[in-house]
Amino acid sequence: MDKEITIESYNLNWIKQFEEEKVKLKGMLGEKIQSIEHIGSTSVQGLGSKPIIDIAIGVEDLENVTEFIEPLKQLGYEYVLKEDFPERRFFRKGQWRAGTHHLHFYRFEGEHWNNQILFRDYLRENPDASKEYYQLKVNLAMKFRFDRVSYTQNKASFIQSVLRKAKKEEKSVKTKDNGLRFLEFLSISEEDIYTYDPLAGSFAVIKCHGDYLMCYNTWRKQWELPAGRREENETPKECAIRELYEETGQYVTHVAFKGLMKSVRTLNGEIRLNPIYFAEVSELQPFIENDETSKIKLWNLKDDIGVVDSVDIKIFDFI
Repeated sequence: MDKEITIESYNLNWIKQFEEEKVKLKGMLGEKIQSIEHIGSTSVQGLGSKPIIDIAIGVEDLENVTEFIEPLKQLGYEYVLKEDFPERRFFRKGQWRAGTHHLHFYRFEGEHWNNQILFRDYLRENPDASKEYYQLKVNLAMKFRFDRVSYTQNKASFIQSVLRKAKKEEKSVKTKDNGLRFLEFLSISEEDIYTYDPLAGSFAVIKCHGDYLMCYNTWRKQWELPAGRREENETPKECAIRELYEETGQYVTHVAFKGLMKSVRTLNGEIRLNPIYFAEVSELQPFIENDETSKIKLWNLKDDIGVVDSVDIKIFDFI
């Protein structure tokens, strides 16, 4: 008989457990993978869940996952063949039907990877949908206390409904590729920032009345976040404050460090690590057009504002 299905209240330690596991996985798999994401209910703040940390790992080719089977045993993961799900490779840490961590390998940015991220992000951004999902899980756990297969199958219609709604509401934002590809977001403390190399210029993400400050770059002819190269003897935080002021006229000093954005220059494979800083303000300060920026505006991430930098837009998923 299966272990009883238990839906626990949201636990802040779930995020910590994911971050700790991510470090181990990244250290072992390194550049062989494209991205590591926290998915499933434990990745949605405030959402009660079974206490299982679901982790999605993006790879270029699923056939290459075979070479991870033996190394992952060192971290306690067992490969579980799922012939009914050819689009995924699955590993479990813990006993059968009682795992503590699940690894799901998908083709990076393929349909199934994108659906996992889309469902997670929709629940994060829509508290009512998150509450509805929680109540459904509680009801199903009571109905199918020892039947995990039925429990999972009866969630499917809700998940598909959310995906349809999310895709319908999702605006087709026009993006521009400037030769960089987003790899991952590293949630580290600011004290550890200098242990990473090479550090590139800093970004400043400013939120005002629920929307985000964007500036229009006259050279690249696109909307982007305030950012730029660090000057000599300048700290990453000082760089973010200065670039924000120079490009948008906003003088904000209470910016907080959120992490590092890792990207790669597609032309030569050069890795970039950009410090990301964030602050909320109640009002915008006056803007004066300059050589680099012709206009600024607040954006809700949905409206069609024109072309947006394809890497910058990824940052909003982690703020």
